[in-house]
Parts: sequence; structure tokens; C-alpha cells
Amino acid sequence: MKTMAYGLKMIEALHNEDLEGAHALLDQAIENDSDEEHFDLAEQLLQLGFLDEAEALYGTLLINYPGEGELLVALAEISVDRDDEDTALAYLEQVHPEDENYPRALLVLADLYQSQGLFEVTEQKLQEAKDMLPEEPIIDFALAEHYNQMGRFSNAINHYNAVSEAGIGEISGVLMHQRLAECYSSGGAFEEAIRHYEEALEQRANTDTLFGLAFTAYQAHKMVRAIEAFNQLKELDPNYTSLYPYLAKAYEHENRLVEAFTVIKEGTVLDNFNKELYYEGGKLALKLDDEKAAEKYLRETLVLDPHFMEAALTLNKLFLKQEDYPAVIDLSGWMEQENEEIDPQLDWDMALAHKELEEYDKAGKAFEKALTRYQDNPLFLKDYGYFMREEGNVKRALELWNKYLGYEPEDDEIIQEVSYLNERE
Repeated sequence: MKTMAYGLKMIEALHNEDLEGAHALLDQAIENDSDEEHFDLAEQLLQLGFLDEAEALYGTLLINYPGEGELLVALAEISVDRDDEDTALAYLEQVHPEDENYPRALLVLADLYQSQGLFEVTEQKLQEAKDMLPEEPIIDFALAEHYNQMGRFSNAINHYNAVSEAGIGEISGVLMHQRLAECYSSGGAFEEAIRHYEEALEQRANTDTLFGLAFTAYQAHKMVRAIEAFNQLKELDPNYTSLYPYLAKAYEHENRLVEAFTVIKEGTVLDNFNKELYYEGGKLALKLDDEKAAEKYLRETLVLDPHFMEAALTLNKLFLKQEDYPAVIDLSGWMEQENEEIDPQLDWDMALAHKELEEYDKAGKAFEKALTRYQDNPLFLKDYGYFMREEGNVKRALELWNKYLGYEPEDDEIIQEVSYLNERE
């Protein structure tokens, strides 16, 4: 009766978490087991993540079978797992082009070159493998992944479809329908993307896939479908916080403002560092005429990101509406301190605030500062012209208004103002 190979005993010891015994059995396996048993043991150890032990066995086999492609590729893959690219390349360069494992070696080489950013060489190696084995789905998958990463979605789609047509729906945990959906979505083919996302979800429920479906429906302006999918995701995983801003926007698009604002409040409880959530909350509160909540959410946005210009502009617009001119000046000044460059609208807001507070020198300086960026903005030129006229600077008012009329030649009000000032001159 044949005794159990030492390699099998070693695997049994590992499953029993007897590492010391397993290492002792490895030495006996190397010394006593057959080459075929060595190879089988090495494969099992590799699957279990014991790289050193698998490498020792492959190395022993390579001494007996020098130049054997399967062993060289296996050792190269172990070196790749260790981030030892030079050793991996040294092994792969020894694989002869006539060896049946040469296409596999090309795939490992392609991975190495891709990790180094050598994308043209990566494509060359993959295409060489494709030329050798034109019907091999693994090579099509590798090409598809490469093209997907490069943003060449049409090429990627062709190769993902080739894998699917070979009857393979999944490789290494990657669903072909999901990849096809992502590629179609990235290329703007939203209808086709939605179809593939739905196919992928039928194969396996997955939060990322469900988000992809919902977001693609949102991009396609299919808001009812987007709302349905985002809510399914929220029910499946409430902590998937990326969904909340988009679900709120989808509700807003459908004019379901109360539901949108409820989603924002739920989202900020789960993720109180998400500036987009607070910003959306501020805008929604304004639409709901809740100015107190709007100010709270917009201020929180700026606490999280002092460079968020849109939030500052929206908050300033609220302060101007409320005629809270000191708040306008404070916010604009704070943004100026926090940022190397601010939106000229903030200078314009500050000019209007100083004007209303009868701080005319400060208003003039703010207007002049804004002019450097707004010299082609008709509304600003009109506004600044009025300020100059009120300040008694007729010449400057005429300059500004004449430039304004170049943009708005049919503004009867300003035409009359200019005519009146010219008569006075």
C-alpha cells in the first residue's frame, strides 16, 4: 500500500494550522516526493499564499528541467507578487518563443510593462500573444482591460464582447457585462450601458454595479429609473454615501424638493465631511425658502472647503437678498484671505455692500478690482457706470456705459443716460 506523499501531509498540516510541522514536511517532500508531486504541491502552496515554499519547489524542479516555460512563468509570477520586477523579467526572458507557455509569459510581461507605464510595449506584447492564440479568451480579456485603462473604450468593448461570445461571463471575479456597461457609459452610450448593468446585476448583486446603473440612468436624464436604483442601493447599503448627492439631485430634477432635502439630511448624518452634500443642501433649502437652513449648510460647506467658490457666491447672494451687507463684506474678505485668487463676483458683491453702507471709497476700490476681470461683463459695466455717475465722475461713467452699449446697443435706459451726460458735458 502506497504511503501518503509528504506534500499531501504538508497541506494537511497547513489546514490544521501546524506551521512548524508543515515546514518540516516540506524538507522531506523536496527530498522524497516525485517531480510531479513537487509540481502539484507548489501549485497548492501558491494558491494558499505560501510564496517562499512554492518558489523553493519550482526552483528545485527548474534544476531538473532547465528552460521549462511553465516553471519559468510560475517563478516570474511569484517575483511579480513580491514586486521584484527585475527577477521576473529575467525569468520571462528565458522562455523560448516556441514554448507552449510563451503566450502566458507575454501576458505577464504585459502586466509588468503596464505597471511601469510602458503602454505601447504592453499593447505590443498583448497583440503578439493574440496573434499566437487568436481564439484565447484570456488574451482578449487582457487586451480589453488594457484598452479600458487607456480610455480606448471602443477597442475594449470589442474584446470584452469576444470573451462573452466565447461563453465566458466572468474572469477573475470580473463580470463582462459590468465592464461593458462601464465602457459604454464612459463613451456616452448610456442606453447600452444600462442594459449591461442590468444584465450584470442579474448575475450578481453588487453595490458598485448598482451605483453604476443608477449614475448612468442619472446621466441619461432617466431620473425615475435613477431614483429607483439609488433607493435600492440605499436600502442595500445605507453607508454607500456617494449615492446621496445624486439621489437628491434626481429628486430635485423631478421637483420633489422635500424628498431631496430629506436625502441630504440623511447623507450628512452618515458623512459629515462631504462638502457636496452640504452645498446641495444649501441650494435646496433656498428653493424651499428656508434661508436659515440654507445659511447653515452653505457655511458648513465652506468650513469643509474654504476654496469652494460656488458655495461662497451662493451664500453672498443670500446675504445681499437679506440686505445683510456686513455679512457680505466679512465673507468676501474671509475668502480673499483663504484663497490666492477669488472669483471677481465676490469683489463685485463687496462693492455693492460698501455702496449700500455708504462706504464709497471702499466701494470704488472693490469695483475697480473687479473690473480687471469683468471688463467684458455687460451687467458689471452697467452697474459700475451707475456708481461712477452717482460719485460725480461723469467721464468715467460715460466710458463704462459706452463700452456697455457695445454689448447691449438697444438698452434705451442707458442710451438716454449717455445722451443726458453728453449734453451736460
